[in-house]
Amino acid sequence: MIVTKSDAVILSLIEKATDVAIEASITMFGGKRANKAALKLPLCHGDLERGDDAYTDANFVKADSLTRPQIVDENVSSILNRAEVYSGCYARVSLSFYAFNTDENKKVACGLASTQKIRYGDSLGWAPACRYRLWILRPD
Repeated sequence: MIVTKSDAVILSLIEKATDVAIEASITMFGGKRANKAALKLPLCHGDLERGDDAYTDANFVKADSLTRPQIVDENVSSILNRAEVYSGCYARVSLSFYAFNTDENKKVACGLASTQKIRYGDSLGWAPACRYRLWILRPD
């Protein structure tokens, strides 16, 4: 999900959700708060980590789901045709932030729970496997 760097509201919400996930996982990190700078985080800098024009002056959130997320349209009707949801359309998404700690990985991850397609946008031209990289709209 791509978020412009100028969208302070959404970026603040993502940062707060990340901090809550870290706080909720203190026991997982040896009984103390993990150093956020030492963790892999779901919010990434598009300018630095991607060479695509879609990421210029933008951040992106790495989110995934083990099951197909619920996808609805602007009237909250289910979208069954996967071609209706593509990289570049505008959407509201429900995300779940959580921390985990394995031998090699200490990170905060992000799960995609559901998507509400708001409107069509220009296709970003990515392969269908990337269909959930959607723009996040700020709530009005």
